[in-house]
Amino acid sequence: MFDTDVKMTEEFVSAMVTVIPVILLVASVEYMTVVRDQRQRWMDYQEQLLEAIVNGAPEPRGPGKVARRAYAIAVRFWNMVLAAHIAVEANLVVWLAGTKRPTAPSIALIVEWVAIIGFVSIVVGGGLHAYMGLEERRRQEAALREKIRAARQARAEQPPTVRVPPPSPDLDGQPQP
Repeated sequence: MFDTDVKMTEEFVSAMVTVIPVILLVASVEYMTVVRDQRQRWMDYQEQLLEAIVNGAPEPRGPGKVARRAYAIAVRFWNMVLAAHIAVEANLVVWLAGTKRPTAPSIALIVEWVAIIGFVSIVVGGGLHAYMGLEERRRQEAALREKIRAARQARAEQPPTVRVPPPSPDLDGQPQP
């Protein structure tokens, strides 16, 4: 499946020195999107909590313990992936700039695995982020449907109101007595 007989050749290093920054860039954008979305969710929750407190309504359910832990683990994992990519890229640049270019199979294998882990992280991370967003939207839609149902029920329990139209003006524009 994977070639364990990799070596630091000029072709390999040249290819990886261009691939690693692309993975790093895409991973950074994805990471920042996740962080921004998480902060926005937290702010939305805080606003809903304040609104509930002010209006005397039941407090909304906040992010669960599992979700908070998963986010913390994901952030730590992404930080490690980003750090590994930066270290590997620096190593590749130093190798290209050097006059002695050892084949160093162990370094080549590390470069290969960092690139693979980075690529898989982007795909899996993007998929999980999309799934979490979808789940959040479903939860919000369910809460909104419940509010609509409660508002309809409250309106149905109220006595009907009769609306009397205002008197219509006569031909001179003056209201009729």
